Amino acid sequence: MENDVKILDGLGHKDLEKLMGIGVFTKFEVPSKPIKGLPNSLSKEHVCWDIIYKTAEAVEKPLTVSNEFEIDPFCAIGICSESCYKDYSVKEVVRKRKSAADKDGVTTIERETFYQILLHCLPSVSRSGEKQKGPLALPFRVLSWDVKVHFVLFVHRVKGLPKGLYFLVRNEDHFEELENATRPDFEWQKPEGCPDDLSLYILDRGDCQQVSKALSCHQVCQFFP
Repeated sequence: MENDVKILDGLGHKDLEKLMGIGVFTKFEVPSKPIKGLPNSLSKEHVCWDIIYKTAEAVEKPLTVSNEFEIDPFCAIGICSESCYKDYSVKEVVRKRKSAADKDGVTTIERETFYQILLHCLPSVSRSGEKQKGPLALPFRVLSWDVKVHFVLFVHRVKGLPKGLYFLVRNEDHFEELENATRPDFEWQKPEGCPDDLSLYILDRGDCQQVSKALSCHQVCQFFP
């Protein structure tokens, strides 16, 4: 038995009430409780703020989809190497997570490990160089909309990769727009050994630690690779 989770973004408030079975119950008022002290009188008589009720009605979501829902079948991320993880227990995975002790300015990671991390950040299962599509892979398939967020990476201590500024395109329909919106001298070249299914590009080469420090509000700390 497979479990799946999906945000029902197209349903309205009334539809969700029916689906959850709460629309069949009579709405009730919360009973008033005695209070201590004497409240300040803001007006001589009760004032009905119509704008509050109008706002509540205005933000009530209607049904925004047809009667049918199309949910793409779940697909495992085959491009990620299972052999890297299958021998680890949950205890080992938790305890071998990236530690702050590795922020020493010296520790490095392998290029293939770096690629594996980024592959897990992709929203869909791409095969044979196909473009990244809608969110199919976990946990992104929970969302009903296409990816709009991309990654800018400062890479310094990844074995086999030059230091520099990298860009992970998570929705390749945006590639042309992103390229046109950035500096014309950026390379936009895939680094050596990068999997066909990983839309990672090097933009500029060089040490970016001072730049990344400035963008991090000049925090006094070392950096992960």
